[in-house]
Formats: sequence, structure tokens, C-alpha cells
Amino acid sequence: PAHVPLFLIGLGFFLAGLCAFSYAFSVNPISLSAATSALPVVYAAVVFNLLRPTVPAELRSPVFAFAAIIAALLLLAFSRQPEGLSPLSSWRCASAGAVLFTATSTILGYDRFVGTVPHAKRIFMVSYYLAQYLITMSTKGAQARQLSKALGSVENFQKGQNFRHEIS
Repeated sequence: PAHVPLFLIGLGFFLAGLCAFSYAFSVNPISLSAATSALPVVYAAVVFNLLRPTVPAELRSPVFAFAAIIAALLLLAFSRQPEGLSPLSSWRCASAGAVLFTATSTILGYDRFVGTVPHAKRIFMVSYYLAQYLITMSTKGAQARQLSKALGSVENFQKGQNFRHEIS
């Protein structure tokens, strides 16, 4: 259909923004656990199964890539261990913002591919901007980190250490 290229362009811009947020979350030390990993994995599986029958074949790959990026954003938001003046407040704002982005995207995808959601555009606009606000507020009081400290040193990487990502 003629609208597919425009949809893909819009989806590409959303993906770029989500990748930027994911990167920003990943510069803090990450602590992965079964608890923080379960929700994003379950979310991606549910969205995949919900949308699979109704997403046109030419859009499946980009839509499912989007769901995977959203799941990664959730995982990074829940797993990050921010440093600075108020790390708990930073974590809460980032996590709430990521959850709102997830809800926004899920509502939009459901409305577009499965069935009508009453007031979907209004819900989308309010939750989208609130999510951005919360993610922005997660940086308040955060301690600036040098990229080498965020990712770990080359020496650590050569020794097999995993970029300060800790798996518990």
C-alpha cells in the first residue's frame, strides 16, 4: 500500500529515539537479574503473538524489531544503577518513562493493526510526552560519567570483563 513507506519512516524515527534512550540508560552500570529481565521478555512475546496474525507481511520485521527495541529499553531502564545525587528517583523516573513508552507503543500498535482503541490518539499524545518528561527527569542530579568509565576500560574488555554489566 502507498502508506507503507510513510509508516516505515515514522517507525524509523521512533526507533532512533528509543535507541538513543536505550544508549543513555546503558551508560550507567547495569545489573541484570531474572526479575528485571522477565517483564520485557514477556512483553515482547505477548506483543509478537498479539500482532502476528494482523500485521501485513511487509511490516512484520520492522514492527517486531520495534517491539524488541521497546523490550530492550524496558530491560535497560529496570536494570540500570544510576549514580549521582538521587539514584532511586532517577531509576524510578526512567522505569516509569520506559513503561509509559511501552504502553504508548502497545496502544498504537493495537489500534493500527488489531482493533480500534477509543481515544487512542489522545492517550498516545499524553502518555508519549509524559514518558519523555519522566525519562528526562531521570537525568536530574545524575553524575556525569566518562564514556570509558561507563563502558569499562579496554583493559577490562581484553581480560574478558563484560563492560561493567553485572549478571546476578
